[in-house]
Amino acid sequence: MAKINLRNSNKPVHVDAQDTHLVEKRWELHSNGYVICRETVKVGTTSCRRCLYLHRAIMSPGRSQRIRFRDGDPLNCRRKNLRVVGPVG
Repeated sequence: MAKINLRNSNKPVHVDAQDTHLVEKRWELHSNGYVICRETVKVGTTSCRRCLYLHRAIMSPGRSQRIRFRDGDPLNCRRKNLRVVGPVG
């Protein structure tokens, strides 16, 4: 298990050792309680900001699928605590 320190909070996020490559991003606690990284994405000649959720980056679900936290804690992003739900695809 590893910890990711958040930019705007003193609460650590727990992830599995295999997901420590995600530490290099600048993660922060969103007002909705989830851990996010704000990224600028360039599309052609324009750029836009998007939010990448840590739990989605770890599990890589399909577009219509959702991630549930088994213990209800969005700061516990270990794989055994995350479950993909919803339609396949």
